[in-house]
Amino acid sequence: MTAGGSSITCGACSPTRWRGATVAFVAEHHGDVLLSWENEALRLLADPATNRAFEIVYPSISIRAEPAVAVVDRYADRHGMRALAEAYLRHLYSAPAQSLAAQHHYRPYHPERVPASLRARFRTLPMVDIEQAFGGWRHAQDVHFAEGGLYDRIIAPR
Repeated sequence: MTAGGSSITCGACSPTRWRGATVAFVAEHHGDVLLSWENEALRLLADPATNRAFEIVYPSISIRAEPAVAVVDRYADRHGMRALAEAYLRHLYSAPAQSLAAQHHYRPYHPERVPASLRARFRTLPMVDIEQAFGGWRHAQDVHFAEGGLYDRIIAPR
């Protein structure tokens, strides 16, 4: 997401939450570039108050982010919630749930279950997963996010 074609000046702003980074970028004008989840960028473009001020700059390739969902057996059984938890998981990937996710700017896992009008907001991008692109989470953490890793070098003042 860029604002007015600015260049990166490497003023690091790292709020503890993604929404905080978006607020700092949009409302408080911190930074030149917002690196964020796709849904955050799409929300800005859908908002009449901000949609003319920003554009999304898509990478040539993207990382598939798939948060895990599961029934936690002990918790579900202890609290009598197993049937509800399993019903939620069955519903999560259904056409109505995928459409609801897309309405809120989350890329659907099953785009074929979403009306074309909602699918159109998501650019077609080649996707890779952490295993194939970065050798797994541990390796990605060590190379990119550990002390002195690639992220630290990118945000370091010049």
